[in-house]
Amino acid sequence: MLGRPFIEMAVEAVEVEVFERLTERFGIASLHGKNSGVDLAFNRAGVFSAEECDALIKWAEAERIAELARVDYQKASLERQAFRRRNRQLIASPATKDRAVVRFQRKLRRWVAALNKQIWRFHVTRFSELSVVRYETEDEVGLHMDLDMESCDRKLVALVQLSPTPSYRGGALGFGLPVVAACPEQGSLLVFPAWVPHRVTPVTSGVRHAAVCVALGPSFR
Repeated sequence: MLGRPFIEMAVEAVEVEVFERLTERFGIASLHGKNSGVDLAFNRAGVFSAEECDALIKWAEAERIAELARVDYQKASLERQAFRRRNRQLIASPATKDRAVVRFQRKLRRWVAALNKQIWRFHVTRFSELSVVRYETEDEVGLHMDLDMESCDRKLVALVQLSPTPSYRGGALGFGLPVVAACPEQGSLLVFPAWVPHRVTPVTSGVRHAAVCVALGPSFR
């Protein structure tokens, strides 16, 4: 059986080629020898308040996110990605009337739309519903890209750190090639093109919550 370091090296080798091709396509300087997080991603602390984050966690737990079936699989796609995904995910219904969820989702979409207008200028036509992801002990997401043959309408990925760092250990969000750590502070926002590799290291204790939203549109050409 191939070990984790070998698998991640193989994934990185394939995705560097894809990553370089897409950055060149969109007029962004080649990232060979530099870190993609510096060039392509927006990462800032304090975008959401502790109260906003805590309210979203409270909603997810009240909706029994901890009782949902855990996603747990090793994926190998047409792009030869191979990664482990293990967590629980709760997707907000479009019909939800919870004020905390509605306000959070509206604010996140406004941020992503404004950032896209200023930075990437992708053709975005809609957004996915807000998701809350719950990571328990040993949960993780291996190095991967969210843009693939099955999800070619993905443009930008937005991740919000909901949990305060003292509430868990491990579970570090990293992105880019080579991988760098994202801001771990509660309320921090990370936005990047869907072809940017990213991962969450295994949680070793406690529970980590994150919010996810994806900007969608016509396939990149």
